[in-house]
Amino acid sequence: MKKILGKTLVQLVMIVSTTPGIYGALPQTINPVGKYVYKTYREGKGGFVNSLEIGKASGGKFHVSFEGTYLYMAGKDETFHEGSGEGDGHLNGNVLSANLDDGAGGICRLTITLAAGTASVKASPKCGLNVDPQGVYKKETTAERSVQASTAPAASAARSKGFEVCPDPNAPCDSRARKFAAYEMPFRLPANLKPGKEFNSAPFFGIIIKTYESEDCDADDHTASIERERIQIQKVYPTRKVFASYSCPNMDALTYDFPGLMDASGERALINTFIGVYAGQTVAQAKEFLVYVRTLYPQAVLKRMTVGYSIIEQ
Repeated sequence: MKKILGKTLVQLVMIVSTTPGIYGALPQTINPVGKYVYKTYREGKGGFVNSLEIGKASGGKFHVSFEGTYLYMAGKDETFHEGSGEGDGHLNGNVLSANLDDGAGGICRLTITLAAGTASVKASPKCGLNVDPQGVYKKETTAERSVQASTAPAASAARSKGFEVCPDPNAPCDSRARKFAAYEMPFRLPANLKPGKEFNSAPFFGIIIKTYESEDCDADDHTASIERERIQIQKVYPTRKVFASYSCPNMDALTYDFPGLMDASGERALINTFIGVYAGQTVAQAKEFLVYVRTLYPQAVLKRMTVGYSIIEQ
């Protein structure tokens, strides 16, 4: 009798273990590691070109990296915003939750629901990544990566990466088409500039040292007292470009873009005039330099920036 009962129990265990769907056992977790892409962009209409990369981290966690570009039309011209962030998270079944940091104070919690070949991304209500990361992402295969790398046009690469900034104050990179003012952050513009087209730099980290509520604009395109202050700060950081953005009337001015520049509507600037200093290309470089800057300027804040220029037709 005992042998019969024992044999019966073994058979039941085997049946339950091989039929999880029937008896309510958890399904096998999908491996989340890989690169995922979300693309709604259409030429002339704008849209998103976002990517999400998931890799293994220590302690059984997963590392999530996000890079996003939102392209849109400004009149007849196409321009864009960029955002990024990274952080570690835990996988519970097929749901990965992670807090991402953009390196400049922006935080966003992502909830990523994984399925075969896809990742559905939802973001916390106050997401500080500068680009909306939400959407249904498609997992890339190795073959798809190779095709995209070999066929991507140079223009698309320049648009998504931008033009290199020149952060050494002793080596400005003036182009044939434009000479940068002493207070501007120079970047490598192409030799020929098309009127009405916006040219943007690659993202970089900058530290805003001081902001100003108003200015006199007593030196044509800038304010003399603020410029004198910028020059003095430049002497403190001789190997890093100290730059300024003025709100004085200037049809030839550069424009800076970073999280917190505009209000929620995107129509009103919250920061019009400021002095900043180049902090580096990586989060680690920027955070290390921020600690140093705050010894003199405790209110300094770190921002992930781009700088842009366009010839305005008159």
